[in-house]
Amino acid sequence: MKTGIKLIGLFAICMSFAVMACVQQAGAAKVTVENLRVEYLSNPLGIDVEHPRFTWVLRSVDRGVNQFAYRILVARTRSNAMNNQGDLWDSGILQSDKSVNVKYAGSSLESGQKYYWKVKVWDATDTPSDWSKIATFQMGLLNRSDWEGTWISNEDTFVTSPLLRKEFRVNKPVRSAYVFIVGLGYYELYFNGEKVGDHVLDPGTTEYDKRVLYETYDVADYLSDGVNAVGAWLGKGYYKHRTTKTYGHRMPLLLQMNITFTDGSTMSVVSDQSWKTDASPILENSIYDGEVYDARMEQPGWCTTAFGDSEWADAVDVEAPGGWLDSQLMPPIKVTKTLRPVAMTNPEEGVYVFDFGQNMTGWPRLFVDGPRGAKVTLRTAEITNRDMAFMQDTAVVGNPELIDTAPNRSAEATDVYILKGAGGTEVYEPRFTYHGYRYVQVEGFPGEPDLKSLEARVVHSAVPHTGRFESSNTLFNQIHENILWGQVSNLHSKPTDCPQRDERAGWMGDAHLTAEEAMHNFDMAAFYTNWLEDIKDAQQDSGFVPDVVPHHGKYPIKGTPAWQAAYPLVTWYMYQYHDDVRILEEHYQPLADWLQYMGWTANNHIIEWGRGDWVPPETAYSPIDDSEWLTSTAYYYEGAVIQAKMAEILGKSGDVDKYQQLAEDIKDAFNDRFFNASTNQYGTGSQTSNAFPLYLDMIPEGHNQAVLQHLVDNVMQEHNGHLTTGILGTKALVEALPEYGRNEVMYTIANQTTFPGWGYMICRGATTLWERWGGYRYFGPAMNSLNHIMFGSVDEFFYRNIAGVDMASPGFKDIIIKPNILGDMTSAKGHIATVHGPVTAKWSKQGNSVTLFVAIPGNTSATVYVPTLGMQNVQVTENGAPVWQEGSYVEGVPGITGATVDGDYIAIKAGSGTYQFHTAN
Repeated sequence: MKTGIKLIGLFAICMSFAVMACVQQAGAAKVTVENLRVEYLSNPLGIDVEHPRFTWVLRSVDRGVNQFAYRILVARTRSNAMNNQGDLWDSGILQSDKSVNVKYAGSSLESGQKYYWKVKVWDATDTPSDWSKIATFQMGLLNRSDWEGTWISNEDTFVTSPLLRKEFRVNKPVRSAYVFIVGLGYYELYFNGEKVGDHVLDPGTTEYDKRVLYETYDVADYLSDGVNAVGAWLGKGYYKHRTTKTYGHRMPLLLQMNITFTDGSTMSVVSDQSWKTDASPILENSIYDGEVYDARMEQPGWCTTAFGDSEWADAVDVEAPGGWLDSQLMPPIKVTKTLRPVAMTNPEEGVYVFDFGQNMTGWPRLFVDGPRGAKVTLRTAEITNRDMAFMQDTAVVGNPELIDTAPNRSAEATDVYILKGAGGTEVYEPRFTYHGYRYVQVEGFPGEPDLKSLEARVVHSAVPHTGRFESSNTLFNQIHENILWGQVSNLHSKPTDCPQRDERAGWMGDAHLTAEEAMHNFDMAAFYTNWLEDIKDAQQDSGFVPDVVPHHGKYPIKGTPAWQAAYPLVTWYMYQYHDDVRILEEHYQPLADWLQYMGWTANNHIIEWGRGDWVPPETAYSPIDDSEWLTSTAYYYEGAVIQAKMAEILGKSGDVDKYQQLAEDIKDAFNDRFFNASTNQYGTGSQTSNAFPLYLDMIPEGHNQAVLQHLVDNVMQEHNGHLTTGILGTKALVEALPEYGRNEVMYTIANQTTFPGWGYMICRGATTLWERWGGYRYFGPAMNSLNHIMFGSVDEFFYRNIAGVDMASPGFKDIIIKPNILGDMTSAKGHIATVHGPVTAKWSKQGNSVTLFVAIPGNTSATVYVPTLGMQNVQVTENGAPVWQEGSYVEGVPGITGATVDGDYIAIKAGSGTYQFHTAN
């Protein structure tokens, strides 16, 4: 089996009987099985994978708990699952420690059906757990032939946001009802006057002529006996937009509802020409420009049975967008927070500016009472004129309190609400747009608003926030907070570069440089699984992939190796962080094609094209010289190394040698071209030029330390502890300096509050990361966003090298806890939710003594490096019990199997569980 789980011969059969015997004799279970997931999701809807994968987490109050065997049951009914009848799949007792991405191996799963599953495990002492709670998963529509409806829309191509509705009758008690729906570019779904679910800006954007995402909803609770009404409200999204490729002239809807009654009979409601359609109150909607909403055109009850639609037009069949239908399994976009303004000013008559104190993505929500036809305009921006002057160290131009919309470029970022004037407070928030902003400038408000007149709705892909970092260094804490806000601001079904201007594109360089940071902070597995499919969709026949994915035609197709490298890198990160072998299988050949394309464009293995390091301090773009070719060739090399590793994992033995040799050839050519053996420097001798070969282990034997020293001297002496790197070089510094034991240099860089550095941004009022180290200090607003995530890779340093949480094998099956106590820091904590469960490291320092708390999840083990801070004859205790004293390991502490000296650490081998270590003389 591809999961690697096998029972072999008589030994395996005997082991199964032995475990079964233990089941009969064992007492109370010490291990519980929790957090059951299918394809990275808990109780998912719309699984359209024929052989889905199961994951679970082991928890126990005991230490050193490991899984020895497991048994999975998958059943058609909850009753069968409760009675231990796996009528679809009973795996039997399989001897394996695998608890992540276990592949389904039962009978064929059917479209639209709901299934029930549970699992139990045995530990190394043959002690069984209880059965887990029963979890469910709902299948999507596996084949295009399973879709019964047609694509429909309104006939008038000038209607920018149509309403569609249909009535149907339910005459029997309903057992289940599921809707499968896609409306392009965006949709909202209603039953009997009530919006279904809490998604917004659905579905996620793709190249619609290649792949279209549909969503699955359980709508049984929305139905009533007798006549029911279903409605859909559509917006343009990326499907029909002035600055992107136009996929169609009308916004299309495809819907199918499958109802199963308690007597076993079924019925379907589908999109077809029997639906009715009309214009909505949304007169215009645009991703970049905003929304115009005329409340006087509202049709109350339009999606209820009490509404008369005799004057509505019949829906018309429209051409399908062309892409294959794929279930949207990544987290949907949602409203995740609501913020209230921290201040309001009145800079001009009739003009009010609300400050929410935080740069974010989303939209404002307006509360207003006024006459019919009154028009309120909401304009959003990141900065005011005062902010712009402060960042540029110049005099204020214009009224200091007014917003400065120059960073929005051609994006109007404006919402307009026209009151219906029915009396009482009217509440408005947009549906089919979003903005990047901190300030909202309100014009035309009837009367005088107050701080309760406006709220900010925070909107982004609702990836679960799973990681935590905090420390005694308040600057690091704020940098981390800015990274969190910047990251979610740029997750809108794709990883974007910025949320405020006429761009918001899936730039691949930004995405791969911060992917590991994102995986530390959020559950990104389903999100990146989808985005990798977007990359595969965008790949050209030649193997080339564009810089921007999904590629909607706004940007030139030609890209650069440093951006295209997102494809191998994010694929590899998914394997590393989630032990996901299938993602390697699915993308192996496209990545081989990409490498072949890189080879075709190379000159003796040197890539002589690309973009080079992007936006280093005080520089708009990198000069076209060897530094550009250096980074391009380095990523070509990294792609070959990754391909060789993938080939080995997938058992493609012939390819292993092929790609290993390619990597060696690239490395040799790289060193011939860029390395000066007499000076021990690369390229121009810049920080980026020297950091990259260190980061990728490309330096000829015997020269590493000399190159490293040049890099350190460049940072510490030539630039007074500051970096000079753009986004590529910064990631290389974050990786290389700690890898070569120079954590204190990376600490110095991160701890700066003067230009250039993350602290400089904060001292200038940043609440997210900027596109440029200096903000508007050196460049105008045309290419200067105050909400870019691409410098966020420093968060890896906080988690891995300060808190000390890292992996030693895929999926954190083997864990490293190795904190570095740097500068004047006295404490730090890192928490990461891995596929095996949460990992925590929390340390504090008093004098020369260190206390280190760690939590290791079940079915994993760790090497815990306890810092000695140079103390001689150090003693290490765990909750008061000796682990290390008088220069040797002390046996007897549960869960701990050994300890050795490793430099300035005592390296302790520990199984799962929680521990608290303390050092003393």
